[in-house]
Amino acid sequence: MGAYERDNFGDLLYVEVTRGYLASATDTTFAAPFAGDMTAELGVDVPAAGPLLDAEHVDAIWTVGGEVGATDIDYVYRTRFGQDAATALAAMSADDRTTTLRRELGGAVFDAPYVPRPSAHSGTLGADLILNSVGIGSIPHLSRARRYVLEAVLREATYISVRDPRSDAYLTRIGVPHRLAPDLIHTLALNHPRPAASGGWALIHLSDHHLREHTPDAWVRAIHAASSLRGMPLRFFLAGTAPGHDSQAAADRLRDALLELDHGRDIEISTARSTWPRVDEIADSAVWIGGSLHGRIVAQVYRVPRASLAKGKVDAYAETWDADMPSGVTPQTLDAAVTHALGSATHGDVDDLAERAERSIRDGLDAVLAGQARSRDDRMRELLAIRAAEAADLHSWSAQLETAYAHTKTEYVKASADRDALRKELDAVHEEAPAEPPSSIVGKLSRAYSSVRRKD
Repeated sequence: MGAYERDNFGDLLYVEVTRGYLASATDTTFAAPFAGDMTAELGVDVPAAGPLLDAEHVDAIWTVGGEVGATDIDYVYRTRFGQDAATALAAMSADDRTTTLRRELGGAVFDAPYVPRPSAHSGTLGADLILNSVGIGSIPHLSRARRYVLEAVLREATYISVRDPRSDAYLTRIGVPHRLAPDLIHTLALNHPRPAASGGWALIHLSDHHLREHTPDAWVRAIHAASSLRGMPLRFFLAGTAPGHDSQAAADRLRDALLELDHGRDIEISTARSTWPRVDEIADSAVWIGGSLHGRIVAQVYRVPRASLAKGKVDAYAETWDADMPSGVTPQTLDAAVTHALGSATHGDVDDLAERAERSIRDGLDAVLAGQARSRDDRMRELLAIRAAEAADLHSWSAQLETAYAHTKTEYVKASADRDALRKELDAVHEEAPAEPPSSIVGKLSRAYSSVRRKD
């Protein structure tokens, strides 16, 4: 289960790598919340997960990669169907919105779009839930009721590996067993070794996010002015053309703007669209500069100098597993960051990261295979206990809200009465104005206005 129905480099690479580990031991279907034709990119037509989970007996649900914790269905809908469709969905009535989502989801309802709950679907009631290489550190920032639900989802998991310290700290705090491990894509060092980089270009990835954050002009001027890139051919990399990710049109404009500043320079746009050509392009570059997390990881795997553009999840990952190469790069720090990357021979212990990532996925697979020997009734009792605890938490929170509302309503009624009395006092002060000296009037007005402000 993942974002496999759209063109995004990291998600498609997860499919290819996970498939290699699971193929010999399992019969695997790669599904997504919404269906999508991915035959051009993956050679498969990706089905909607909901109907599969309800219609077929499933031994395990396996979610790999991505910030799956706080992701909501609106984001998934927008990145699948585009901003216009998302705007139209938001404008619908509640009933029409529910009908539209259910239709596109094949009738399913997900508490977490990329993490189907075993207890929620008829075909998965005894299934194991495996989360590999995920990020979930954003959950604490959600509303309390939403956190209760998502924490219950996590408690249904048989095995969890997370890739960043924030997710690790959060799961430790709420008492959910897990492992902190490098991202699965590090296993490329073991399974897809390559010779040293042979390309001479600087491979640059500027997502829509980074172009909004600092404007295209700021990036163009920073690239043009960078002495570290002078004389080096440039190639713009598209990590994914799914809505909200990268744009071919934006890449064209960036190239044209740079050519206006530097006539005759070798600047091109990558034509790589499927997974392995993108991997090869990164591996063959002289330096990687970009906002894609998996662009950075692939560059590290193949010992390519790299500098990551500022983005929360990428910065956190780099600081944890690849701290010697620059991250958090802005137009103002681009030249210094690239200079540092090109001058550094440090790439971390690539082989150790690969072995730890491989151990993590193999342990997840072992958990699935071991689960087949477990009593289905025992698993059902586990899931029922989790659902009961979740219901109790939500009931407690609902009671707290009702109490808080009743108290607030009482206070509001009292404050309204006090406010009315103060305004009568203020009117009386106004009426006394002709008979009193100005200083006395000012004092009374000031005290009355202050009282009204406090009470309101």
